[in-house]
Amino acid sequence: MKVNFKKIYKHLSPKAKHLMGKKGRLLRLANESMKTLSREGAFLALGHKAILMVNLLIDWLKGNYKGVKKKNLLLIIVGILYLLNPIDIIPDFILGLGYLDDVAVFFSVLHRMQDELDQYEDWLQGAKKSEKA
Repeated sequence: MKVNFKKIYKHLSPKAKHLMGKKGRLLRLANESMKTLSREGAFLALGHKAILMVNLLIDWLKGNYKGVKKKNLLLIIVGILYLLNPIDIIPDFILGLGYLDDVAVFFSVLHRMQDELDQYEDWLQGAKKSEKA
């Protein structure tokens, strides 16, 4: 499914920028999106990367992970806002099809920030090694 990500980003980025200053609310939205990502089978096509992306945001919000580019934080927040938006291109209640547009938006976000996710994944591996030591 093809979505016009530039249009979606333009529409949702002002709200995403506003939310960056409201970390408590953003953390609640991130946790809510994590439940949806874990529950809905449509997101399995994205592998672990969609959950990794939201975990990156959560670690940034908690102050555990630093150095994230602001543009990538905005991309993640736009993806979450779209996912949690009840009015999107294909309404989520349509069985079997409802999350296709959400998956397409998340895929677009993942594609745009692959390097950042790779760095975060490396950081996670280092953090796990230091915990074991």
